[in-house]
Amino acid sequence: MSKIFEHPYFVTPHAVDRFRERIADIPPAQVIEAVQDMLQAPGLPVDAEMRDGKLVLIYRGSFNGKAVYLPVVRENDKEWPIVPTVMGEECVIHTVLAHKKDLKSRQWRYSERKALIAPLRDAGFTIRQCAQILRLAHTTVERHLKNAGLTARKARPWTEQEKERLIRLYATGKSYDVIARKLGRSENAIKIALCRRRKLIRADPEKQQVLKVLSFCMNPNRILKLARDMGLLDELRRREEGQV
Repeated sequence: MSKIFEHPYFVTPHAVDRFRERIADIPPAQVIEAVQDMLQAPGLPVDAEMRDGKLVLIYRGSFNGKAVYLPVVRENDKEWPIVPTVMGEECVIHTVLAHKKDLKSRQWRYSERKALIAPLRDAGFTIRQCAQILRLAHTTVERHLKNAGLTARKARPWTEQEKERLIRLYATGKSYDVIARKLGRSENAIKIALCRRRKLIRADPEKQQVLKVLSFCMNPNRILKLARDMGLLDELRRREEGQV
């Protein structure tokens, strides 16, 4: 029986083949499960790059003592993030060495990394996180954003319709990244909005009671159990039999 993951990813057939070739020759189903496991709580990406105009976040995991590098792409029309390929330590080292052949190469790489700051910010990463991912100084990131006129961006206010949709999506078990894509906001903005909502509810006892009732009503299993315990199902069955 396959595992159910809280944050599912689409692992492409190409990624499965590269995993079996570069990491371990195991059955495809086990490859997909291993990749999903590594991406459930991956922490910050270890790198980022742009491919075909899309931001690619690269996460690092391990399998049987081997380092595994997993590029992840998020597309607006897809519910699950995509893992297009899998890289081993050798692939990453080869790429890094290729960029360090001469000064021009290094300067090009530096400019390329600065160009990733804005896409990372749009994806919801803080300035500090951008600096960590790109291995740039915090002041370099701040200066680049200031020069590009991106530091003065104001947060878009939440409409009542957006708040209602946020609550519905969260109540149905959607992950932060899925909610973010559906609402057109960053994952970080979703987390902050939900955190503020929890604080407001905790400060108001009446809201807490209403939330408990709503939570109960949205759980069919709990309603069914209560109906059984109260004998409502038996009573309904007797009435139906009496009408025959």
